[in-house]
Amino acid sequence: MLDFLFDTCSLINVSYCPPIASLFRTRYDGRAGWVRVAQEELAAERMKLPPNPQAGRAMSWASSWLGMPVEVLGEDRLNLVDEIRKALAAGSEQRSQFAHLGEATAIVALLDQGTGRLLSDDLGARGEARRRRVQAISSVGVLSELIIRGVEPSVLTEAVVDGYLDTLRKNGRMNARLTYADLARGDLGPWA
Repeated sequence: MLDFLFDTCSLINVSYCPPIASLFRTRYDGRAGWVRVAQEELAAERMKLPPNPQAGRAMSWASSWLGMPVEVLGEDRLNLVDEIRKALAAGSEQRSQFAHLGEATAIVALLDQGTGRLLSDDLGARGEARRRRVQAISSVGVLSELIIRGVEPSVLTEAVVDGYLDTLRKNGRMNARLTYADLARGDLGPWA
């Protein structure tokens, strides 16, 4: 059983910061995974024009430790994926038939597993997961939990965490003005 299933957005975000990416790998190796669709989405991001410059790093990082992607099979399960995907797309600017497919697939995989959390930096995906009784957390939420519990204080320094948050903002991945101090208080705003 996996503790986390990453979606594509969180894979890209965590891979931006080598110390944070290394911490996730060390801490959750063998306990985290990804779905096949997330792997395919990263590959597609690398091929877009212009390509997402972080997608290649995210793919290499994820492939190096997350193992074989989880697949969701069966007509009833794929219909549920599509239902969830449509619910997610209805509230976003991305309305293509492939928008939010990774998040929806991960939610169904976690429903089937009966345990574990969706690791998503997409607020709508976390909300939809929770509506379906699947626990969800953001990458920032994971860092907050680790900081509050005093885990890996040599890695999770104020400089590293604030650097990660600044990198997300600089790359248009986060609008919130969160800091290490906020995470240490468990004050995550929209990243809860």
